Amino acid sequence: MTIKTIKPLDFAIIIEDIVSSKKMTYLDAISYYCEETKMEPQTVGKLVQGNLKAKLREEVIALHYLPKTATIPGL
Repeated sequence: MTIKTIKPLDFAIIIEDIVSSKKMTYLDAISYYCEETKMEPQTVGKLVQGNLKAKLREEVIALHYLPKTATIPGL
């Protein structure tokens, strides 16, 4: 059995492709990717970085999975 490593940038590209082609949310796309590749969901955290992390955060806040954080105007 070989272990395939993936870089965060490559992971983000794959997730973006799944989101656009399958019309899924980012959260669903990540879950789908884990199921398809038999990757443990706990290992995905290290791969979610940068722009993908920001998009995922916006999505889970909009879905009320995370509380909205207070913002200061102008910052």
